[in-house]
Amino acid sequence: MYDDGYSIGEISKVLILSDEGIRNHLIDYHNDQKLKPENGGSCSKLTRNQEEELIEHLETNNYVYARDIGLYIENQYGVIYTLAGVIKLLHRLGFSYKKPKLIPGKIDLDKQEEFKLQYSLLRNNLASDECIYFMDSVHPQYQTRARFGWIRKNAVKTLPSFSGWKRKHIIGAINLKSLNVVTTDNPKVNGDYIIEFLKKLEENNQDKSKIYLICDNAGYRRSKKVREYLQNSKIELVFLPPYSPNLNPIERLWKFMHSIISNNKFYANFETFTDSIRLFFENILTT
Repeated sequence: MYDDGYSIGEISKVLILSDEGIRNHLIDYHNDQKLKPENGGSCSKLTRNQEEELIEHLETNNYVYARDIGLYIENQYGVIYTLAGVIKLLHRLGFSYKKPKLIPGKIDLDKQEEFKLQYSLLRNNLASDECIYFMDSVHPQYQTRARFGWIRKNAVKTLPSFSGWKRKHIIGAINLKSLNVVTTDNPKVNGDYIIEFLKKLEENNQDKSKIYLICDNAGYRRSKKVREYLQNSKIELVFLPPYSPNLNPIERLWKFMHSIISNNKFYANFETFTDSIRLFFENILTT
């Protein structure tokens, strides 16, 4: 009856059985008696067109639980999967269980595409005595950051913790072509310390006649002091579109830094924490 197009509800009324009982019988049938092709293996329960429709649906809708996907398949196509069967199907269709990537809610995709074109033109027409850096600041906080790791089953692995408000303020820039990294360690980030960083960037690029510095629109980068300094500097600021950290590659360096110095690490005092940051950048600059 199910193969003839009857729904579970209709079958349960005819046979005077519960919906759950019919569903369990169908699951048992599919698990134990389903046909196999001549070349071995199992026949897919969904047609190729149905699989393509399911892929499109899952790409536009986020499901937390595999069982909800199973219910969607049952309601949409009249096909029943066990929970294990749904998970196996998802893997075969190229899906994995992971978090969506967070992006700013105010992101302007048109402006981002416009910037990508602008950057491509700048990079492709760069003179030999010119260079491009991506700039940002990072503020690692002195605290323990517990992260996932491989731990024996049924075992509890402890990590000493300390939560405080002390933090470092680092201004940095990276050249994607040479992978050169320039940083300054500051008590805070404002226009004066931005200028100190710009001076260090120029000192590290004395062979360049022009430095394009791509950064976000933070107010201290547009301060009067910074603008006055740039009038007689070989540095030209190129601003990213608003809410576009995804377009700044140095964010990946900050993430890598945290993975090395912060994740699952405990420091007995603030001094050892700051030493680890210093050593991290020293190693980056010498490798």
